[in-house]
Amino acid sequence: METSVTAPRAVDWHRRPNLAPLHHVTVAVTDLDRSVRFYRDVLGLRATLEMSFDDEGHQVYLGLPAGASGRAVAMRSGRSPACGITLCQFDPPPAQAIPALTRQPGACMFAFELGAPDEVDAVYDRVSADGVEAVSPPTWAEIGSFGRIRGVTLRDPDGFLVELYAPEGGQP
Repeated sequence: METSVTAPRAVDWHRRPNLAPLHHVTVAVTDLDRSVRFYRDVLGLRATLEMSFDDEGHQVYLGLPAGASGRAVAMRSGRSPACGITLCQFDPPPAQAIPALTRQPGACMFAFELGAPDEVDAVYDRVSADGVEAVSPPTWAEIGSFGRIRGVTLRDPDGFLVELYAPEGGQP
């Protein structure tokens, strides 16, 4: 199957929502405290909101079975604009768990942009020294019209891919 980003179909913009930039992505985790430590201590995100949910409103809003509950922590980087990540632990976990393999349909990875390619290497050296395993060492890759990037990919405590990259020559 071939996809194209250059040949959009006719869109009636009056019927489409006027979306603001992406605010956050929510990811189910198996151990909330462990995941918060990874995103805070390894990647430097800060917790901006902690919440629990066990009410009918959340169950209906999130499509959870009656009686489901959980905790969540919203996290953001200090850079602007900053799309947030909300880490969420269900208790007990829903029967329909999120697929473990990142190649299955659904979310594949998060990507965080760093300021310069040398920051990718510095972060890699730091997280490696802290015992965090990377999928590969920092690598250069050509990303179509975006240009060359230097990047490294880590796995969070649940195996989710986390990409850290910087465009060649700084921000495009």
